[in-house]
Formats: sequence, structure tokens, C-alpha cells
Amino acid sequence: MSQIDRMRLTVLVEDSRNPIRPELTAKHGLSFFIELKGDRHTTNLLLDTGPSADVVLQNARKLNIDLRKVDSILLSHGHYDHTGGLGRPKTHRQKSACDGPPGGP
Repeated sequence: MSQIDRMRLTVLVEDSRNPIRPELTAKHGLSFFIELKGDRHTTNLLLDTGPSADVVLQNARKLNIDLRKVDSILLSHGHYDHTGGLGRPKTHRQKSACDGPPGGP
């Protein structure tokens, strides 16, 4: 994608309860779904996978986010609360790539 016209970042998992969306599960950890839109192409990224796949999948479902559309998974670092959701790789499209810092998980 050469030019990004729009970016939308959705918090899938984080420590605090969301007062606007109380049905979402709060859990120690972090996961973001990032949608990048250009003229002719959309790229979907998953930045970190939270402490477990279950909470990421539950919140994504509640937010109507289809994780099968993830093109790449990016990891900020190797702590369990950012990588625990990798335990269920079949929740993502088979073509998904995973990248992170050197010496990561």
C-alpha cells in the first residue's frame, strides 16, 4: 500500500473496563485491530494478541470484527499479556504473517 487515506484503530483488549462498551471484557494485556485503507486496498493488522485468544475472540465478535481478515500480526514485545493469543493460530487467515522485535517470542 503506497498511500493510506484512512486508519481505524480498535482496542480489542486492555486493562480497563470500557464504560461506553461495558459488554467488552477487560483483561491485563493489549491487543489492537488496525485497519489501513488506501485507494484500492485495505490492510488489516493485529498489533499484539492479548493474554489469551479467548478474550481477543470474544471482544472481536462483540465489535463485529472478523479476525480472518487479518493480513499480518505484529508483536510489540514478547510478554505473555501481548502474545498469549497466539496459542490459537487458526483464528487468523492462513496467509497471515507474524513479526516482532528481535529476540521476541
